[in-house]
Amino acid sequence: MRSCLFLFILVASILYTTDSFAGGPWVGDPGTGSIIFGYSRKTATNSWGNVWDVSTPGTTTVNGLVHDFRYAYLNPTWVLLPHLEFSGNFNYLWGYEATNKDVVTNKTLATPYYHYNAGLTDFWLNLKYQFMEGDWPMAIQATSRFPDFYSTPGDYTGTEIPINSYTDVEGPEWRGLMKRDLGFYYLIGHSFGAAAYAQSQLGYNLRQGAYADQWYFELDGGYNFYNVLGTSKVTVKALFDYTGGVGNGDLPNATDRFDFTVNGAPQANDNFNNSKTGRLYGGLIYAPSATSKWAIEGGIGHWMFGEGSKIYTETYGQFDYFF
Repeated sequence: MRSCLFLFILVASILYTTDSFAGGPWVGDPGTGSIIFGYSRKTATNSWGNVWDVSTPGTTTVNGLVHDFRYAYLNPTWVLLPHLEFSGNFNYLWGYEATNKDVVTNKTLATPYYHYNAGLTDFWLNLKYQFMEGDWPMAIQATSRFPDFYSTPGDYTGTEIPINSYTDVEGPEWRGLMKRDLGFYYLIGHSFGAAAYAQSQLGYNLRQGAYADQWYFELDGGYNFYNVLGTSKVTVKALFDYTGGVGNGDLPNATDRFDFTVNGAPQANDNFNNSKTGRLYGGLIYAPSATSKWAIEGGIGHWMFGEGSKIYTETYGQFDYFF
């Protein structure tokens, strides 16, 4: 029977200093909220190996890339009750991963090609409660990750469907982690008048099967420029976060897509499941006025240092509507 608990962190949220929607530890009035539509592309050529902050070039690349992941995402937010906000993050993936093995014969290929998969992947649901107002508002948040849109019953099989000599399609379980997470976070923020804001959060993420558990830390903020183009508001924002595996994983089982073996023996806390990464993002938000119900945003992020993960660069663009 599937577990009913879940979680991970909603890593990127829009942080405004308007009354209708604020993000961070701020919660608006009951009935208010937002709907965000966006698209991002996350690519990697190198990896952080099993030595801290040492880059390892990808041995198998296509078009110079190890991974080329493209996402369409929908992030709704709704304030249910005073101080209580519900939000979600739903994603559709077009995923490409380089391979140098034929999926039928397992023979090494002269020319590498892509594993490919497209479809719904992990989604997140979040519940936030703001328990302190004033100059330094504070909140707590629980975030849950669900694999239900793609995970199939039973052991992971890694099904692959050959298409031609240049690409093959993976089974649906390729699209995500296949396990549920549950985490809790503390958020604190501060507004510097109408000009700027800053916020930080610290949390711990319990991982059901994709071991190990993780600490999470985030620090971000933005500065507002008014009347840049007529009555518009332009916000410059930056975000740094760190996710660190704590190495308390158990041995993976047959349902874990990321199991790691040495001489056929499963290993706990392998590089991917116990990875550590520090990321830096920057973005611009444009709104036609300080009280506008819509805005557009674009930005870029990079995995700055880490261990056991790919070194991604991500670009994104999105449309935000507030109600």
